[in-house]
Amino acid sequence: MKSESTDRLLPEALRCPVTGGRLEFEPDGQWVRVIGHPLRYPVRGGIPVLVTGAAQQVDSGSTPSD
Repeated sequence: MKSESTDRLLPEALRCPVTGGRLEFEPDGQWVRVIGHPLRYPVRGGIPVLVTGAAQQVDSGSTPSD
């Protein structure tokens, strides 16, 4: 069973401020990842923090851990 945070869909209009790419929740629900780009943003209190300074570069081949 998925957690509540990973079941939620992100609005289509919500985009990465760096790339303009669409976003999806990572399985743990603590991060949103930019689809097709190696960037992710933290989720705080259920809200993605889409601030350029909060972006984290990730290896595009795996889901990173904290």
